[in-house]
Amino acid sequence: MNNIKIKVNSQISLQAISINDAHRLADLMFAIYPPVYAHYWEDGGQAYLNEIYSEENIKRDLSNPDSKYFFILYEGKTVGVLKYVFNERYEGSQLKTLKIHRVYLAEDMQGKGLGSILFNWMEKATPPEVEEMWLEVMEEQPQAIRFYQKQGFSIVSKTNLRAKNMKEEYKGMYIMAKKMN
Repeated sequence: MNNIKIKVNSQISLQAISINDAHRLADLMFAIYPPVYAHYWEDGGQAYLNEIYSEENIKRDLSNPDSKYFFILYEGKTVGVLKYVFNERYEGSQLKTLKIHRVYLAEDMQGKGLGSILFNWMEKATPPEVEEMWLEVMEEQPQAIRFYQKQGFSIVSKTNLRAKNMKEEYKGMYIMAKKMN
């Protein structure tokens, strides 16, 4: 699976992540996560990153046949990650779903339209049996909320992130969803 690449457009492609990429994935996330999110955490997000990007957790993510995990490449350079999961529902949903679990881009890639291109691609590439796409977004990320709203997502409920070391005032999350045609 390591060599599988999907061309999104002439500049953007996705490279499937394999267990052999565990260290590369962790290194990337330790570089691109803190500039945006470190201030939400008592420890700058280090414990969270160590847990989420541990080899054991990555193996678990990759062993789920409904989970798809990719490096985002822009002009051949790795600039982020994308993970989505089929058949994972939020509380109250009875639909066949696709959860957009992780979309992280390097800070210098944000605001260049890559997110919109990726979301448009995901919508077109999603199997027709999927009735709804959904995601979780921090209440304290108004720019992300606006972005998702521009992509057609609406807030459907609130929840809280259950994470050690996260400052209490940042634990509020929205669940946003978009019905598929």
